Amino acid sequence: MKNDHPHPDPLPQKREYRTPVVGKLSHLLGHTRLFRVIVAFCLCAGSAFGQFVSDLQVVNFTNFAPRAYSFGGHPTNYTYRIINFGPNSSGAINIEFILSRNLTLGDGDDIPIGTRQDSSSLPAGSISTISVSSPSGINGVTMPVVNGSFYVWMRVSHASGSGRTDPNPGDNVTLFLNPSNSSPVLISVGDATPPIVTSIQRWSPLSQTNNLPSVQWLVNFSESVQNVSVADFTLVDVNGTITNEAVIGVNPSGGQQIFVTASTGLPGNAGDLRLDVLAGVATIQDLAGNSLNTNFTNGQIYTVDRQRPVVLDLVDVSPDPRTIPVDTVDVIFSEPVFDFAFDDLSLTRNGMAVPLSNSVTIAFVSGSTFRISGLASSTVAAGNYVLTVNAGTVFDHAGNGGSGSASDSWAMGFPPNAIIFVDAAYGGTMPNGTFTDPFRTVSEAYNVAADSNTIRIAEGNYAEALTLNKALRVEATNGIVSIGR
Repeated sequence: MKNDHPHPDPLPQKREYRTPVVGKLSHLLGHTRLFRVIVAFCLCAGSAFGQFVSDLQVVNFTNFAPRAYSFGGHPTNYTYRIINFGPNSSGAINIEFILSRNLTLGDGDDIPIGTRQDSSSLPAGSISTISVSSPSGINGVTMPVVNGSFYVWMRVSHASGSGRTDPNPGDNVTLFLNPSNSSPVLISVGDATPPIVTSIQRWSPLSQTNNLPSVQWLVNFSESVQNVSVADFTLVDVNGTITNEAVIGVNPSGGQQIFVTASTGLPGNAGDLRLDVLAGVATIQDLAGNSLNTNFTNGQIYTVDRQRPVVLDLVDVSPDPRTIPVDTVDVIFSEPVFDFAFDDLSLTRNGMAVPLSNSVTIAFVSGSTFRISGLASSTVAAGNYVLTVNAGTVFDHAGNGGSGSASDSWAMGFPPNAIIFVDAAYGGTMPNGTFTDPFRTVSEAYNVAADSNTIRIAEGNYAEALTLNKALRVEATNGIVSIGR
Protein backbone atom coordinates (compact mmCIF):
# COMPACT_ATOMS: atom_id res chain seq x y z
CA MET A 1 0.00 0.00 0.00
CA LYS A 2 1.36 3.37 -0.99
CA ASN A 3 0.33 6.61 0.83
CA ASP A 4 1.54 10.00 -0.46
CA HIS A 5 0.75 12.97 1.79
CA PRO A 6 0.57 15.90 2.29
CA HIS A 7 -0.42 16.55 -1.31
CA PRO A 8 0.69 19.84 -2.93
CA ASP A 9 -2.79 20.50 -4.32
CA PRO A 10 -4.59 23.25 -2.38
CA LEU A 11 -7.17 22.05 0.09
CA PRO A 12 -10.53 23.64 0.70
CA GLN A 13 -10.70 26.02 3.62
CA LYS A 14 -10.82 24.30 7.01
CA ARG A 15 -14.38 24.09 8.15
CA GLU A 16 -15.66 25.41 11.46
CA TYR A 17 -18.40 23.53 13.23
CA ARG A 18 -20.88 25.78 15.01
CA THR A 19 -24.01 25.15 17.02
CA PRO A 20 -26.54 27.63 18.44
CA VAL A 21 -26.70 27.82 22.24
CA VAL A 22 -29.71 29.15 24.12
CA GLY A 23 -29.33 30.22 27.76
CA LYS A 24 -29.87 32.84 30.48
CA LEU A 25 -27.34 35.59 31.25
CA SER A 26 -29.04 37.05 34.36
CA HIS A 27 -25.77 37.42 36.22
CA LEU A 28 -24.66 39.94 33.54
CA LEU A 29 -27.86 41.91 33.03
CA GLY A 30 -29.33 41.78 36.52
CA HIS A 31 -32.58 40.33 35.24
CA THR A 32 -33.67 37.39 33.29
CA ARG A 33 -33.34 37.71 29.48
CA LEU A 34 -33.47 35.10 26.79
CA PHE A 35 -30.56 35.34 24.38
CA ARG A 36 -28.89 33.45 21.47
CA VAL A 37 -25.16 33.26 20.93
CA ILE A 38 -23.00 31.34 18.53
CA VAL A 39 -20.34 29.27 20.22
CA ALA A 40 -17.55 27.90 18.05
CA PHE A 41 -15.88 24.76 19.26
CA CYS A 42 -13.89 21.85 17.98
CA LEU A 43 -14.98 18.31 18.58
CA CYS A 44 -11.81 16.81 19.96
CA ALA A 45 -10.70 14.35 22.55
CA GLY A 46 -11.83 15.37 25.96
CA SER A 47 -14.83 17.23 24.59
CA ALA A 48 -18.34 16.46 25.70
CA PHE A 49 -18.74 14.17 22.72
CA GLY A 50 -15.48 12.29 23.38
CA GLN A 51 -14.68 12.04 19.63
CA PHE A 52 -12.18 13.50 17.21
CA VAL A 53 -13.59 14.98 14.03
CA SER A 54 -11.99 13.96 10.77
CA ASP A 55 -13.87 14.94 7.61
CA LEU A 56 -12.92 12.42 4.91
CA GLN A 57 -13.66 12.56 1.21
CA VAL A 58 -12.78 9.86 -1.37
CA VAL A 59 -11.99 10.72 -5.01
CA ASN A 60 -10.21 9.30 -8.05
CA PHE A 61 -11.11 5.60 -7.67
CA THR A 62 -9.17 4.78 -10.84
CA ASN A 63 -8.04 1.17 -10.58
CA PHE A 64 -9.75 -2.09 -9.64
CA ALA A 65 -8.09 -5.09 -11.22
CA PRO A 66 -8.65 -7.47 -12.80
CA ARG A 67 -11.87 -6.64 -14.64
CA ALA A 68 -13.14 -10.23 -15.00
CA TYR A 69 -13.76 -12.57 -12.05
CA SER A 70 -14.94 -16.06 -11.37
CA PHE A 71 -16.89 -16.96 -8.25
CA GLY A 72 -14.82 -16.47 -5.12
CA GLY A 73 -12.23 -14.34 -6.94
CA HIS A 74 -10.35 -11.45 -5.29
CA PRO A 75 -9.07 -8.20 -6.75
CA THR A 76 -5.30 -8.03 -7.03
CA ASN A 77 -4.94 -4.22 -6.82
CA TYR A 78 -6.87 -1.00 -6.55
CA THR A 79 -6.08 2.73 -6.34
CA TYR A 80 -7.96 5.73 -4.98
CA ARG A 81 -7.30 9.17 -3.48
CA ILE A 82 -8.57 10.26 -0.07
CA ILE A 83 -8.73 13.75 1.40
CA ASN A 84 -8.82 14.52 5.13
CA PHE A 85 -10.30 17.98 5.70
CA GLY A 86 -9.69 17.57 9.42
CA PRO A 87 -9.68 19.28 11.73
CA ASN A 88 -8.05 16.18 13.27
CA SER A 89 -5.97 13.40 11.85
CA SER A 90 -7.78 10.23 10.99
CA GLY A 91 -7.41 6.83 12.56
CA ALA A 92 -7.87 3.47 10.83
CA ILE A 93 -9.96 3.75 7.66
CA ASN A 94 -12.40 1.12 6.40
CA ILE A 95 -12.73 0.69 2.63
CA GLU A 96 -15.96 -1.06 1.61
CA PHE A 97 -16.53 -2.33 -1.96
CA ILE A 98 -20.01 -2.69 -3.42
CA LEU A 99 -21.23 -4.13 -6.74
CA SER A 100 -24.21 -2.60 -8.53
CA ARG A 101 -25.83 -3.46 -11.85
CA ASN A 102 -26.62 0.22 -12.47
CA LEU A 103 -25.24 3.64 -11.62
CA THR A 104 -27.58 4.11 -8.68
CA LEU A 105 -26.30 3.10 -5.27
CA GLY A 106 -28.83 2.10 -2.66
CA ASP A 107 -31.67 1.00 -4.95
CA GLY A 108 -31.84 -2.60 -3.77
CA ASP A 109 -29.57 -4.40 -6.22
CA ASP A 110 -26.33 -3.55 -4.37
CA ILE A 111 -24.05 -6.45 -3.41
CA PRO A 112 -21.39 -5.75 -0.74
CA ILE A 113 -18.29 -7.81 -1.51
CA GLY A 114 -16.04 -6.98 1.44
CA THR A 115 -14.32 -4.40 3.61
CA ARG A 116 -10.60 -3.70 4.21
CA GLN A 117 -8.60 -1.37 6.47
CA ASP A 118 -6.16 0.67 4.46
CA SER A 119 -4.72 3.52 6.53
CA SER A 120 -3.95 3.78 10.21
CA SER A 121 -3.50 7.58 10.18
CA LEU A 122 -4.07 10.38 7.73
CA PRO A 123 -3.00 13.89 8.86
CA ALA A 124 -5.50 16.68 8.73
CA GLY A 125 -5.21 18.86 5.66
CA SER A 126 -3.72 16.16 3.46
CA ILE A 127 -4.48 14.27 0.27
CA SER A 128 -3.27 10.66 0.11
CA THR A 129 -3.15 8.42 -2.95
CA ILE A 130 -3.56 4.87 -1.76
CA SER A 131 -2.57 1.98 -4.00
CA VAL A 132 -2.94 -1.58 -2.78
CA SER A 133 -1.48 -4.54 -4.62
CA SER A 134 -1.38 -8.24 -3.72
CA PRO A 135 -0.26 -10.92 -6.17
CA SER A 136 -2.27 -13.57 -4.38
CA GLY A 137 -5.45 -11.51 -4.18
CA ILE A 138 -6.81 -9.09 -1.64
CA ASN A 139 -8.39 -11.18 1.08
CA GLY A 140 -11.64 -10.01 2.56
CA VAL A 141 -12.93 -8.75 -0.79
CA THR A 142 -14.53 -11.72 -2.55
CA MET A 143 -16.73 -12.00 -5.60
CA PRO A 144 -20.08 -13.65 -4.83
CA VAL A 145 -21.96 -16.26 -6.82
CA VAL A 146 -23.53 -13.91 -9.33
CA ASN A 147 -23.39 -13.64 -13.07
CA GLY A 148 -23.14 -10.52 -15.19
CA SER A 149 -21.58 -7.07 -15.47
CA PHE A 150 -21.32 -4.71 -12.51
CA TYR A 151 -20.15 -1.25 -11.50
CA VAL A 152 -17.89 -1.03 -8.46
CA TRP A 153 -18.54 1.49 -5.70
CA MET A 154 -16.15 2.39 -2.89
CA ARG A 155 -17.28 3.69 0.50
CA VAL A 156 -14.77 5.12 3.00
CA SER A 157 -15.48 5.36 6.72
CA HIS A 158 -13.69 5.57 10.03
CA ALA A 159 -13.05 2.14 11.49
CA SER A 160 -15.01 1.17 14.56
CA GLY A 161 -12.97 2.00 17.65
CA SER A 162 -10.85 4.65 15.91
CA GLY A 163 -12.37 7.43 18.03
CA ARG A 164 -13.19 9.48 14.95
CA THR A 165 -16.42 10.77 13.48
CA ASP A 166 -17.07 12.13 10.03
CA PRO A 167 -19.46 15.08 9.87
CA ASN A 168 -20.02 14.69 6.13
CA PRO A 169 -20.29 10.94 5.32
CA GLY A 170 -22.18 11.66 2.10
CA ASP A 171 -18.99 12.50 0.21
CA ASN A 172 -17.28 9.27 1.25
CA VAL A 173 -18.61 7.26 -1.71
CA THR A 174 -17.20 7.14 -5.23
CA LEU A 175 -17.43 5.04 -8.38
CA PHE A 176 -14.69 3.17 -10.20
CA LEU A 177 -13.93 5.39 -13.20
CA ASN A 178 -11.71 5.10 -16.22
CA PRO A 179 -8.73 7.40 -15.46
CA SER A 180 -8.42 8.46 -19.10
CA ASN A 181 -11.96 9.75 -19.61
CA SER A 182 -13.66 9.50 -16.20
CA SER A 183 -16.34 7.16 -17.53
CA PRO A 184 -17.77 4.38 -15.29
CA VAL A 185 -16.08 1.01 -15.71
CA LEU A 186 -17.92 -2.30 -15.79
CA ILE A 187 -16.38 -5.51 -14.46
CA SER A 188 -17.65 -9.02 -15.21
CA VAL A 189 -18.38 -11.60 -12.56
CA GLY A 190 -19.52 -15.19 -12.82
CA ASP A 191 -19.71 -18.08 -15.21
CA ALA A 192 -21.29 -17.89 -18.64
CA THR A 193 -20.83 -21.63 -19.28
CA PRO A 194 -24.01 -23.72 -18.82
CA PRO A 195 -23.83 -26.89 -16.74
CA ILE A 196 -23.81 -30.31 -18.39
CA VAL A 197 -24.39 -33.85 -17.16
CA THR A 198 -21.08 -35.72 -17.19
CA SER A 199 -22.37 -39.18 -16.22
CA ILE A 200 -25.37 -41.10 -14.88
CA GLN A 201 -24.29 -44.17 -12.91
CA ARG A 202 -26.15 -46.99 -11.22
CA TRP A 203 -25.92 -46.39 -7.49
CA SER A 204 -28.37 -48.55 -5.55
CA PRO A 205 -28.10 -51.33 -6.35
CA LEU A 206 -24.75 -51.26 -8.15
CA SER A 207 -25.61 -54.38 -10.13
CA GLN A 208 -27.47 -53.96 -13.40
CA THR A 209 -30.07 -56.73 -12.97
CA ASN A 210 -32.37 -56.59 -9.96
CA ASN A 211 -35.91 -57.26 -8.81
CA LEU A 212 -36.31 -54.22 -6.56
CA PRO A 213 -39.39 -51.97 -6.44
CA SER A 214 -37.12 -48.91 -6.80
CA VAL A 215 -33.63 -48.10 -8.05
CA GLN A 216 -31.31 -45.13 -7.68
CA TRP A 217 -28.88 -43.41 -10.03
CA LEU A 218 -26.07 -40.96 -9.24
CA VAL A 219 -26.15 -38.01 -11.65
CA ASN A 220 -22.87 -36.07 -11.94
CA PHE A 221 -22.80 -32.49 -13.25
CA SER A 222 -19.90 -30.40 -14.50
CA GLU A 223 -20.55 -27.90 -11.70
CA SER A 224 -22.95 -27.27 -8.85
CA VAL A 225 -26.57 -26.85 -9.93
CA GLN A 226 -29.68 -25.65 -8.14
CA ASN A 227 -33.46 -26.08 -7.93
CA VAL A 228 -33.34 -29.70 -9.12
CA SER A 229 -36.63 -31.65 -9.02
CA VAL A 230 -38.09 -34.93 -10.27
CA ALA A 231 -39.53 -33.07 -13.26
CA ASP A 232 -36.00 -32.47 -14.60
CA PHE A 233 -35.45 -36.17 -15.34
CA THR A 234 -36.93 -38.46 -17.99
CA LEU A 235 -37.29 -42.18 -17.25
CA VAL A 236 -37.04 -44.26 -20.41
CA ASP A 237 -38.61 -47.74 -20.75
CA VAL A 238 -36.10 -49.00 -23.32
CA ASN A 239 -38.08 -52.04 -24.45
CA GLY A 240 -41.58 -50.74 -23.79
CA THR A 241 -42.32 -53.62 -21.41
CA ILE A 242 -42.58 -51.86 -18.04
CA THR A 243 -45.76 -50.42 -16.55
CA ASN A 244 -46.18 -47.55 -14.06
CA GLU A 245 -42.48 -46.68 -13.79
CA ALA A 246 -41.74 -43.14 -12.53
CA VAL A 247 -39.07 -40.84 -11.08
CA ILE A 248 -40.07 -40.44 -7.44
CA GLY A 249 -37.28 -38.52 -5.72
CA VAL A 250 -34.13 -36.40 -5.96
CA ASN A 251 -31.63 -35.73 -3.18
CA PRO A 252 -30.29 -33.16 -2.66
CA SER A 253 -32.02 -30.47 -4.68
CA GLY A 254 -28.73 -28.82 -5.52
CA GLY A 255 -25.03 -29.59 -5.81
CA GLN A 256 -22.67 -31.29 -8.24
CA GLN A 257 -23.94 -34.81 -7.44
CA ILE A 258 -27.65 -35.59 -7.35
CA PHE A 259 -29.20 -38.95 -6.39
CA VAL A 260 -32.32 -39.76 -8.41
CA THR A 261 -34.73 -42.53 -7.32
CA ALA A 262 -37.22 -44.22 -9.63
CA SER A 263 -40.02 -46.71 -9.07
CA THR A 264 -39.73 -49.82 -11.23
CA GLY A 265 -43.50 -50.07 -11.49
CA LEU A 266 -45.78 -53.03 -11.02
CA PRO A 267 -44.79 -56.46 -9.71
CA GLY A 268 -44.16 -58.71 -12.66
CA ASN A 269 -42.48 -55.96 -14.69
CA ALA A 270 -39.40 -56.85 -16.69
CA GLY A 271 -37.29 -54.71 -18.98
CA ASP A 272 -34.59 -52.03 -19.13
CA LEU A 273 -34.83 -48.57 -17.54
CA ARG A 274 -32.59 -45.61 -18.42
CA LEU A 275 -32.50 -42.15 -16.83
CA ASP A 276 -32.14 -39.21 -19.25
CA VAL A 277 -31.73 -35.47 -18.80
CA LEU A 278 -33.28 -33.55 -21.70
CA ALA A 279 -32.58 -29.86 -22.21
CA GLY A 280 -36.10 -29.28 -23.50
CA VAL A 281 -37.59 -30.72 -20.30
CA ALA A 282 -35.14 -29.92 -17.51
CA THR A 283 -35.03 -26.48 -15.89
CA ILE A 284 -31.70 -27.11 -14.17
CA GLN A 285 -29.40 -24.09 -13.74
CA ASP A 286 -25.97 -23.54 -12.29
CA LEU A 287 -25.42 -21.13 -9.41
CA ALA A 288 -24.90 -18.27 -11.85
CA GLY A 289 -28.26 -18.88 -13.51
CA ASN A 290 -26.97 -20.55 -16.68
CA SER A 291 -29.49 -23.14 -17.90
CA LEU A 292 -28.56 -26.67 -18.91
CA ASN A 293 -28.85 -26.87 -22.71
CA THR A 294 -27.38 -30.27 -23.63
CA ASN A 295 -29.16 -33.64 -23.61
CA PHE A 296 -27.67 -36.64 -21.81
CA THR A 297 -29.07 -39.99 -22.95
CA ASN A 298 -26.32 -42.59 -22.53
CA GLY A 299 -26.39 -43.30 -18.81
CA GLN A 300 -26.11 -46.76 -17.29
CA ILE A 301 -29.17 -48.98 -17.61
CA TYR A 302 -30.98 -50.99 -14.95
CA THR A 303 -32.40 -54.32 -16.08
CA VAL A 304 -35.54 -54.76 -14.02
CA ASP A 305 -36.74 -58.33 -13.56
CA ARG A 306 -39.66 -58.73 -11.20
CA GLN A 307 -41.01 -61.86 -12.93
CA ARG A 308 -40.75 -65.25 -11.22
CA PRO A 309 -39.19 -68.03 -13.30
CA VAL A 310 -41.47 -70.93 -14.29
CA VAL A 311 -41.00 -74.26 -16.05
CA LEU A 312 -42.14 -73.90 -19.60
CA ASP A 313 -41.69 -77.50 -20.66
CA LEU A 314 -40.27 -80.92 -19.93
CA VAL A 315 -39.26 -82.22 -23.33
CA ASP A 316 -41.47 -85.24 -24.07
CA VAL A 317 -39.90 -88.64 -23.49
CA SER A 318 -39.66 -90.53 -26.78
CA PRO A 319 -40.50 -93.19 -27.73
CA ASP A 320 -43.55 -93.51 -25.55
CA PRO A 321 -44.48 -96.19 -24.70
CA ARG A 322 -41.00 -97.59 -24.52
CA THR A 323 -39.08 -100.67 -23.51
CA ILE A 324 -35.81 -99.17 -22.30
CA PRO A 325 -35.30 -96.97 -19.21
CA VAL A 326 -35.31 -93.18 -19.52
CA ASP A 327 -31.94 -91.74 -18.52
CA THR A 328 -32.17 -88.05 -19.53
CA VAL A 329 -34.91 -85.45 -19.80
CA ASP A 330 -34.46 -81.81 -20.84
CA VAL A 331 -36.20 -79.00 -18.93
CA ILE A 332 -36.89 -75.53 -20.33
CA PHE A 333 -37.46 -72.62 -17.91
CA SER A 334 -38.82 -69.18 -18.74
CA GLU A 335 -35.33 -67.75 -18.03
CA PRO A 336 -31.94 -68.92 -16.72
CA VAL A 337 -32.11 -70.12 -13.11
CA PHE A 338 -29.85 -71.06 -10.21
CA ASP A 339 -30.03 -73.74 -7.51
CA PHE A 340 -31.75 -76.30 -9.74
CA ALA A 341 -30.92 -79.75 -8.24
CA PHE A 342 -32.21 -83.34 -8.02
CA ASP A 343 -34.30 -82.48 -4.96
CA ASP A 344 -36.42 -80.19 -7.16
CA LEU A 345 -37.60 -83.38 -8.95
CA SER A 346 -40.19 -85.98 -8.09
CA LEU A 347 -40.82 -89.30 -9.90
CA THR A 348 -43.74 -91.71 -9.59
CA ARG A 349 -44.49 -95.12 -11.13
CA ASN A 350 -48.11 -96.21 -11.21
CA GLY A 351 -48.85 -93.42 -8.70
CA MET A 352 -46.19 -94.54 -6.20
CA ALA A 353 -43.16 -92.38 -5.38
CA VAL A 354 -39.82 -93.53 -6.78
CA PRO A 355 -36.91 -92.33 -4.58
CA LEU A 356 -34.23 -90.24 -6.29
CA SER A 357 -30.69 -89.63 -5.05
CA ASN A 358 -27.82 -87.30 -5.87
CA SER A 359 -26.79 -89.72 -8.58
CA VAL A 360 -29.35 -87.75 -10.58
CA THR A 361 -27.50 -84.71 -11.92
CA ILE A 362 -28.53 -81.38 -13.48
CA ALA A 363 -26.45 -79.76 -16.23
CA PHE A 364 -26.86 -76.44 -18.05
CA VAL A 365 -27.37 -76.90 -21.79
CA SER A 366 -27.96 -73.40 -23.19
CA GLY A 367 -30.17 -70.37 -22.66
CA SER A 368 -32.71 -71.51 -20.09
CA THR A 369 -32.52 -75.25 -20.90
CA PHE A 370 -31.15 -77.81 -18.42
CA ARG A 371 -30.62 -81.57 -18.73
CA ILE A 372 -31.59 -84.10 -16.04
CA SER A 373 -29.37 -87.21 -16.21
CA GLY A 374 -29.02 -90.43 -14.25
CA LEU A 375 -32.66 -91.52 -14.25
CA ALA A 376 -32.11 -94.98 -15.87
CA SER A 377 -31.78 -96.91 -12.65
CA SER A 378 -35.05 -95.44 -11.41
CA THR A 379 -37.07 -95.98 -14.61
CA VAL A 380 -36.13 -99.57 -15.54
CA ALA A 381 -39.29 -101.23 -14.18
CA ALA A 382 -42.40 -101.41 -16.29
CA GLY A 383 -45.16 -99.02 -15.44
CA ASN A 384 -46.57 -95.57 -16.01
CA TYR A 385 -44.06 -92.89 -14.99
CA VAL A 386 -44.57 -89.19 -14.18
CA LEU A 387 -41.53 -86.91 -13.76
CA THR A 388 -42.27 -83.51 -12.17
CA VAL A 389 -40.03 -80.44 -11.89
CA ASN A 390 -40.95 -78.10 -9.01
CA ALA A 391 -39.73 -74.51 -9.61
CA GLY A 392 -40.45 -73.24 -6.10
CA THR A 393 -36.85 -73.43 -4.89
CA VAL A 394 -34.99 -72.13 -7.94
CA PHE A 395 -33.97 -68.47 -8.45
CA ASP A 396 -33.29 -66.28 -11.45
CA HIS A 397 -30.40 -63.80 -11.83
CA ALA A 398 -32.45 -61.03 -10.24
CA GLY A 399 -33.21 -63.14 -7.15
CA ASN A 400 -36.84 -63.91 -7.94
CA GLY A 401 -37.97 -67.27 -6.59
CA GLY A 402 -39.55 -69.67 -9.05
CA SER A 403 -43.16 -70.74 -9.04
CA GLY A 404 -45.26 -73.58 -10.37
CA SER A 405 -44.28 -76.96 -11.74
CA ALA A 406 -44.41 -79.02 -14.92
CA SER A 407 -44.55 -82.77 -15.60
CA ASP A 408 -44.06 -85.35 -18.34
CA SER A 409 -45.36 -88.92 -18.35
CA TRP A 410 -44.48 -92.06 -20.27
CA ALA A 411 -45.22 -95.77 -20.24
CA MET A 412 -42.44 -98.26 -19.69
CA GLY A 413 -43.26 -101.76 -21.05
CA PHE A 414 -45.10 -103.45 -23.90
CA PRO A 415 -48.74 -103.42 -24.87
CA PRO A 416 -50.94 -106.44 -24.01
CA ASN A 417 -50.14 -109.67 -25.87
CA ALA A 418 -46.86 -108.22 -27.14
CA ILE A 419 -43.83 -110.48 -27.70
CA ILE A 420 -40.59 -109.49 -25.97
CA PHE A 421 -37.44 -110.91 -27.57
CA VAL A 422 -34.31 -112.05 -25.71
CA ASP A 423 -31.02 -113.18 -27.28
CA ALA A 424 -27.81 -113.47 -25.30
CA ALA A 425 -25.84 -113.31 -28.53
CA TYR A 426 -27.18 -109.86 -29.48
CA GLY A 427 -24.26 -107.56 -30.40
CA GLY A 428 -26.07 -104.27 -30.94
CA THR A 429 -25.99 -101.17 -28.77
CA MET A 430 -29.69 -100.44 -28.28
CA PRO A 431 -31.37 -103.52 -26.78
CA ASN A 432 -35.06 -102.80 -26.37
CA GLY A 433 -36.83 -106.17 -26.59
CA THR A 434 -37.80 -105.94 -30.21
CA PHE A 435 -37.09 -108.61 -32.81
CA THR A 436 -34.23 -106.56 -34.32
CA ASP A 437 -32.81 -105.31 -31.01
CA PRO A 438 -33.59 -107.99 -28.40
CA PHE A 439 -32.65 -107.80 -24.73
CA ARG A 440 -29.57 -109.81 -23.76
CA THR A 441 -31.00 -111.09 -20.48
CA VAL A 442 -34.30 -112.62 -19.46
CA SER A 443 -34.37 -110.25 -16.45
CA GLU A 444 -34.49 -107.20 -18.73
CA ALA A 445 -37.44 -108.66 -20.58
CA TYR A 446 -39.21 -109.67 -17.39
CA ASN A 447 -38.82 -106.21 -15.84
CA VAL A 448 -40.67 -104.54 -18.67
CA ALA A 449 -43.15 -107.30 -19.31
CA ALA A 450 -46.78 -106.97 -18.39
CA ASP A 451 -49.42 -109.62 -17.88
CA SER A 452 -50.35 -111.35 -21.15
CA ASN A 453 -46.96 -110.60 -22.73
CA THR A 454 -44.82 -113.37 -24.22
CA ILE A 455 -41.07 -113.57 -23.59
CA ARG A 456 -39.43 -115.37 -26.51
CA ILE A 457 -35.87 -116.49 -25.62
CA ALA A 458 -33.28 -117.49 -28.21
CA GLU A 459 -31.09 -120.61 -27.74
CA GLY A 460 -28.44 -120.15 -25.09
CA ASN A 461 -27.51 -120.29 -21.42
CA TYR A 462 -28.87 -117.43 -19.24
CA ALA A 463 -27.08 -117.61 -15.91
CA GLU A 464 -29.51 -115.59 -13.88
CA ALA A 465 -32.00 -116.28 -11.15
CA LEU A 466 -35.61 -115.37 -11.76
CA THR A 467 -38.70 -115.25 -9.63
CA LEU A 468 -41.74 -115.15 -11.84
CA ASN A 469 -44.96 -113.67 -10.49
CA LYS A 470 -46.54 -112.29 -13.65
CA ALA A 471 -49.04 -114.00 -15.95
CA LEU A 472 -46.57 -114.42 -18.80
CA ARG A 473 -45.89 -116.91 -21.58
CA VAL A 474 -42.19 -117.92 -21.88
CA GLU A 475 -41.01 -119.58 -25.10
CA ALA A 476 -37.69 -121.00 -26.26
CA THR A 477 -36.71 -120.77 -29.91
CA ASN A 478 -34.05 -122.31 -32.10
CA GLY A 479 -32.75 -124.77 -29.59
CA ILE A 480 -32.22 -125.37 -25.89
CA VAL A 481 -32.56 -122.49 -23.42
CA SER A 482 -31.03 -122.81 -19.95
CA ILE A 483 -31.93 -120.25 -17.22
CA GLY A 484 -30.25 -120.03 -13.84
CA ARG A 485 -27.50 -122.57 -14.61
